[in-house]
Amino acid sequence: LKTCLGSHEKCPKSMVNFKPTRLLKIKRFQLDGTLCVQLYQTYGQEVAPYAALSYCWGGNQPIKMTSENICQHLTRLNYTKMPATIRDAITITWRLGIR
Repeated sequence: LKTCLGSHEKCPKSMVNFKPTRLLKIKRFQLDGTLCVQLYQTYGQEVAPYAALSYCWGGNQPIKMTSENICQHLTRLNYTKMPATIRDAITITWRLGIR
C-alpha cells in the first residue's frame, strides 16, 4: 500500500481538498483484543489517512445511524451486529495500520 501510494504514477492519489464529516475509528480492547469501532466526527478538520469502502447496503440493516442514536455511535458501534462484509473491511483496515 505504501509503495502504491508513494511511487505508482497510475494509482489515484487521495483527494486533498475532500474532508469527510464522519469516519469510523478503530481501536482494540486491551482486555480481550477484540476490535472496537466508534463514529468519529471530523468537523472539517484535517484527518489521518483513512480507507473507504464502496458498499451497497440494500434492505433493512441491523445498524443505522439516526438523530436518536448518534451519541451512542460516537461511543461505540456494535461490531458483532455489522454485516460480515463490513466486519471484514474493518479487520483488513486495522491490519493495514489504518485506524
